Amino acid sequence: MSEERTPEAPGAPAPQTWTLAHPERMEAALYLCPTPIGNLGDITLRTLWVLSQAKVVLAEDTRRARVLLQSYALKPPELLSYHKFNEASRCAEVVAHLRAGQSVALLSDAGTPLLADPGARLVGAVLAEGLLVIPLPGAQAVWPAVTASGLPALPVHVEGFLPRLKPARRRRLAALATLNDTLVFYEAPGRTVACLKDIEAVLGDRKGCLAREITKRYETFWRGSVSELVGRIGAETVRGEVVLVVAGAEPTGESKEDLEQEVHALLAQGLSSRDIRAKLKEQGQSANEAYRAAARGRRDETTKEPR
Repeated sequence: MSEERTPEAPGAPAPQTWTLAHPERMEAALYLCPTPIGNLGDITLRTLWVLSQAKVVLAEDTRRARVLLQSYALKPPELLSYHKFNEASRCAEVVAHLRAGQSVALLSDAGTPLLADPGARLVGAVLAEGLLVIPLPGAQAVWPAVTASGLPALPVHVEGFLPRLKPARRRRLAALATLNDTLVFYEAPGRTVACLKDIEAVLGDRKGCLAREITKRYETFWRGSVSELVGRIGAETVRGEVVLVVAGAEPTGESKEDLEQEVHALLAQGLSSRDIRAKLKEQGQSANEAYRAAARGRRDETTKEPR
């Protein structure tokens, strides 16, 4: 495997080995290592320990990764690029390293690997070979945005980035229109207004929250209706990474009796509880109510007296 190295930056701290209060064994595994999304203090001790022990560290942008690693006095034996243009060759190299008993760490540019970052193909290749993947918990933007939004924190549908073009974006929003779950979208600053206007046009003027620059110096949360958020952006320029949190659809209001009758009819058709929950959610029932209705229906069916 070729190694990408650059001279150590002048004045860089000496490499450091991080320790854990409860030591664990370093495995021959692919470790998925989250990185801070803005505040360097948000990295975990376990992530630092893995990065200090890994034989190979993969990063989409090795320059950004090198700055991060040097901030914590880390200098891995190999720091290699991993992006969509070299995925195929890197997957084979990583599998070879793991088979040789070595550990490999995958870093995201910011946040948790695979969430709007490359890595899914690599994880699939490692698992297909029967090798170990170990995910580490850590920084990401979704849950800070959801928990500070003032909207229900569960259930949540994380959509990520919507399509760039308006027609495709509106089609995707229409597919989400009946979901009762709180909706979460990522968006670039320059497209935020257009995205919010499409949300209002397709989903209605729901409650929402615009979170930007999470964990950074200018962290901001704007709360209000979608139209109010559009007006707020008109008065101020949006900069930095944006997370949009939008209220889910209102429950349909179907009576408990009607819902139970529908569940029994679906059971009679041979549908499983899982299929029934999915069908009820498609019809606009909340995830919790769909689950309870399906469970009640299945319980009633199993307790019926034989004729």
